[in-house]
Amino acid sequence: MALLLLVVLSGLAGCAPGSMTSPGWGGLGLGGDTLYVATSRGKVYALDSGTGVQRWVYPHSEKEAGGPFYSNIIATEDLVLVSSFGGVLYALDAATSMERWTFEREKAFVGAPAVAGGEVYVGNADGKLYALDAASGLVKWELETGNWVWSSPIVDGDRLYVASMDHKMYCLDRLSGRKLWDFEVGGAIPGTPLLADGVLYFGALDSKLYAMDATDGSVRWEFQAESWNWGKPVLADGTLYVGSLDHHVYALDAGTGGKRWDIELDGAVLADVTYADGVLYAATDAGTLHALDVSTHSPRWEFDVEGRILVPAVVSGDHVYINSMEAGLYVLAAESGLQRWAFAPDGK
Repeated sequence: MALLLLVVLSGLAGCAPGSMTSPGWGGLGLGGDTLYVATSRGKVYALDSGTGVQRWVYPHSEKEAGGPFYSNIIATEDLVLVSSFGGVLYALDAATSMERWTFEREKAFVGAPAVAGGEVYVGNADGKLYALDAASGLVKWELETGNWVWSSPIVDGDRLYVASMDHKMYCLDRLSGRKLWDFEVGGAIPGTPLLADGVLYFGALDSKLYAMDATDGSVRWEFQAESWNWGKPVLADGTLYVGSLDHHVYALDAGTGGKRWDIELDGAVLADVTYADGVLYAATDAGTLHALDVSTHSPRWEFDVEGRILVPAVVSGDHVYINSMEAGLYVLAAESGLQRWAFAPDGK
């Protein structure tokens, strides 16, 4: 089960993240007309997003990179940033796949980095958030939290927000790393918050979804689900959508936290939900991508894959990209859910 894998990853089974071997589940990233696909065996592929033609693969030899990948890939104009569970952050040249630099720690990188103002911000399972120079990878500052940082940082002007498994949300001065405030909630925070209209929305392992004022960290409302809320929520037209490990997708009033509707799916929703053009895409660990019409609260179509889907769908134009933990990449038509093409990396 995916939940069991996450329990192992979290160290609840008695292991430290940096010391474990894990298969990974690979993330996706889109930069221009290039789709980047990370694999469980430590490789990154760059594909033409329209045709699937391979442009490059990293590493270039048969040797594997520094561990499996769990986060989505971040692509800038000239860099591709990939966080490795093996404790390495890779900065690759987007055109050639050559290493620009690497940043190594003893513990795992789980969340994706964020990029702003010539700096890269990334959390690590050593409990620290690092600010790196985007050109060289050199450390500019670091902040220590009380536990692992699996969340991706969120940048808002000169402020930076990051969640920690120490139950706290942190707000920092982005340029100096100085802590402006922190606020403790009732459970560890593994996922990445959504920042919208001055409010941070995020789930915690106390099975609650929180809406927090980004100015001072005060809680505006809480919503109690039946299990953990792991993935990043999405906001559209005043409604907040979030998936849960209780197999439900919830639609909440963004202002009050009141439930507008919910729908039960065929498995736990660990990945972030994705919204585009009135459709909510929710993937389950049962291997189904559900396209939900938010106006009717009902399925528009479903697509089943071999294996689990533990990373969010990426939507671009009329293409929907999903990466299965076991079977590889599928590309679907957004309107119908019909498969357009597939890519099976690592000989899957």
